[in-house]
Amino acid sequence: MDIYINKIHYPINNLGAGTRLGIWFQGCPIRCSGCVNRDTWEAGEEYRLDYEEFIRALLSFENLDSADGVTITGGEPFAQPRALLELAGFLRKRIKGDILVYSGYAYDELKKKYPDILKSIDVLISEPFIESAGDRLLWRGSDNQKIRLLSKKASAVYGRGIDRAEWKGRRMQFSIVGDSLYMIGIPGRGDMEKLYEVMKKRGIDFEHA
Repeated sequence: MDIYINKIHYPINNLGAGTRLGIWFQGCPIRCSGCVNRDTWEAGEEYRLDYEEFIRALLSFENLDSADGVTITGGEPFAQPRALLELAGFLRKRIKGDILVYSGYAYDELKKKYPDILKSIDVLISEPFIESAGDRLLWRGSDNQKIRLLSKKASAVYGRGIDRAEWKGRRMQFSIVGDSLYMIGIPGRGDMEKLYEVMKKRGIDFEHA
């Protein structure tokens, strides 16, 4: 089995509770207008990994067993349902923390098509990104998106009311891999345009998706 992966990063601290492993799937058929992760849309051959090779890459991270959880995003993880189910099963045995998955699909559709995957994860953040919606709510790009706690573990970690929790100041992480600089997190409306403008004024050349 193959899996298409954009990147893996550990630790991340701004896409779920605590210190987490982050996994970005490559390939997205939804392609929401205004998406900040357009580099994850195309599932090109350069992103294809043998699943066992991918698992070996995960296991190469030090202190992974102490992670508070795993966040799987993309791209669209549910566009690779077999790989997502296998990965969730592996992580369930390996990591004590919660498994949080982002999806641009509607919850009702996921519940109908992929009940086995939903039973294998703890937290789902779903619904398409809508650029015209607000962006006050924690860990979401637009306020129409919902956080659903799918397990007792999730309820214990996140508690009641998490779906209406608001940002208390956004934090962005940046990671340098080779010649590329990656942004990790969810920027507020207009933040990226401000960043590009500051970089331009300072004479910094850049390319972005």
